[in-house]
Amino acid sequence: MTKEEVKRIVIDVLFVAIAGYIFAVVAMVAMQRQLMYHLTWRIDQSPVVYHLDDVHYKTADGLDLMAWYAPPKAHMPVIVMFHGNAGTIANRVPTAAYFSKQGYGFLLVEYRGYGGNPGSPSENGFYSDGRAAMRWLMKKRHIQESDIIIYGQSIGTGIASQMAIEYKNAGALVLEAPFTDMPDEACATYPWSCPFKSFTLDKYDNLAKAPYFEMPTLIVDGTDDDIIPHSQGEKLAAAVGTPVKKYVLIKGAGHNDLRRFGLLPIIAKFLAGLPPH
Repeated sequence: MTKEEVKRIVIDVLFVAIAGYIFAVVAMVAMQRQLMYHLTWRIDQSPVVYHLDDVHYKTADGLDLMAWYAPPKAHMPVIVMFHGNAGTIANRVPTAAYFSKQGYGFLLVEYRGYGGNPGSPSENGFYSDGRAAMRWLMKKRHIQESDIIIYGQSIGTGIASQMAIEYKNAGALVLEAPFTDMPDEACATYPWSCPFKSFTLDKYDNLAKAPYFEMPTLIVDGTDDDIIPHSQGEKLAAAVGTPVKKYVLIKGAGHNDLRRFGLLPIIAKFLAGLPPH
């Protein structure tokens, strides 16, 4: 084989590799919301089985959304939970049941496009869903803002962080397995896409919002999280502006099994230790 033939083969291989890389990046940019949001369209369970109420409220853009709710016992706060990007509120019932037994109210917020709700997921859409849930709780259930605990899980930490800067008088903020922002998370998950992370549509910039959190804040991560590196949670915790904050790193826990490693008692202890308002 001549040098010219070898050179031609090398050029062809490089061309194919570069073309494949460009195709992969373009496909990822085009399909990023399908990659980000893992929709579950239906909930087959009834909330009555779990002693929860099926409630409805409207978003500012006119969507009628379903959520599940357990009212609080006298003088107890209500936890508003924004779940992760996969599954539905039905998968978070054990968390609601744990806190309901302690007297907390619990609102399991279901997003647009999930669990039979109309609409399609997006960052601004999810913020609208969060505002509708908060507004319903305060106006229809007469819960004071200071009696609301905002709780976000994974992608739900993006909605929780936004609610925290819009509802500054909330009683507390809990972030489970959070990220700094979605471009950073995309880069961590797909390192080859890092040069193009600015093309991320839904940014959920938690890091930019953290200095403006005014309520007591708890952040919990697992050492073995292979989806969102716990270094992002540590960086986020360092940026949190409120003086009442705590970061907990659970040894051996991953992204989706924090509850199995004692997450809920950690949250309960943090909330129980907050001064009365």
